[in-house]
Amino acid sequence: MSGWIRAINAADLPGFLRDLEDDCVLVEPQHTYLGKGNLTRWFEMVVVHRSSTLRLISAHDAEPDHLLAWAEWHAKSFHDEVTLWTPLAVLTTSGRIREIHISPPMRVPVPVMSPSEPEESAA
Repeated sequence: MSGWIRAINAADLPGFLRDLEDDCVLVEPQHTYLGKGNLTRWFEMVVVHRSSTLRLISAHDAEPDHLLAWAEWHAKSFHDEVTLWTPLAVLTTSGRIREIHISPPMRVPVPVMSPSEPEESAA
């Protein structure tokens, strides 16, 4: 799984496509992209033009061919930077990616307290 994440972070289209099945599908809330041709357009639009990066937080095997991952997605536009915490479900066969599902954030992450901040006592 880390190969396609490294490819996204390097804006490396051939590296991204290398791990995908020919009929791979990427599902977002607004669109579905089927096949490497459409995934190429997605990559150029989302990764290259928005300077997107992805940081893997954790990954867990859910079923024999399912991998669930929690990731932090950064996408820069002309005026701001947006960070989304996004669950990804990647289904693989023979080590290749068949499906990628990118969902909207399920919750807002709680900021980590620094050691200098006092902790509130539980009542």
